[in-house]
Amino acid sequence: MNVALTALGCAEEVPKDAPERSGVAALVTRTRQLATDRTEPVLADDRSSLFEELVSFSRSAGDEVGARALARQWCDFLEAETARAPSRAARAVFDSHRMLAYAAVGEPEKAIPMLEQSERDFPDDYNPKARLAKVYLDLGRFDESLLAVRGAEAKVYGPARSGCSRSKPTSGQPKGSR
Repeated sequence: MNVALTALGCAEEVPKDAPERSGVAALVTRTRQLATDRTEPVLADDRSSLFEELVSFSRSAGDEVGARALARQWCDFLEAETARAPSRAARAVFDSHRMLAYAAVGEPEKAIPMLEQSERDFPDDYNPKARLAKVYLDLGRFDESLLAVRGAEAKVYGPARSGCSRSKPTSGQPKGSR
């Protein structure tokens, strides 16, 4: 699976009309099998990554129709996995995957209700707000995106906190240098 993901990622860098690109057809077929065949021993989040890479590769090849079809399969797969999730936490694992899949089919707004639910289920977690900010940004809803960013920033903790631009400079360090 990791070889397939890496190889497809590398193949995307090859121009779509280059002869070398035709050699990846078998890899695409095998990767598609790994993504869609439930008998393959692949974890759900890894299967989602396979779908994501297949969609990306199809787009890089100029196959928008194929990419949309794969993205729809990806959405269907994730919605089925989410429906089977035994807990709120198990369901929320798929939030980022579903957000990406909905964007891939051109329906990023479908992520809003699920992220709002995760925000209610996990009020101290910054991830739902941060993901909502991205969805709102993609939809051009800039005021809502900014509010969501600020909400996420107020909840961020741990290593993610170190990337915040609002952290105070240490003594001797000029403002704005962090």
